[in-house]
Amino acid sequence: MVKLTAELLEPHVGETVHVQLDAGQQIAMTLTKVDPMGQGADDGSGGVMHTAFTLDLTGPPGPVIEALTYPITLPGQDAMPLFISAHGQDEAGTYYNIGFS
Repeated sequence: MVKLTAELLEPHVGETVHVQLDAGQQIAMTLTKVDPMGQGADDGSGGVMHTAFTLDLTGPPGPVIEALTYPITLPGQDAMPLFISAHGQDEAGTYYNIGFS
């Protein structure tokens, strides 16, 4: 399993993220921002640092997906279950967030 980090995903800003819904439907979103949060911390394995971060995504104006865990394919990664929630909407799209801690 790949350990996801802000540094790993930062080069993929502007790329497509796929959210798998029920019944085989997918919604394509754009990764718009990778936001590291706070200072890294030693995880006890010899100096490997871990930093919490969030991903901001923009999806279509509709449908707005419910805040739940979905199989999500991030750029360069296989699908993995991640919790995603909407935090805003306008005529240009719906804005979502995925947090990693």
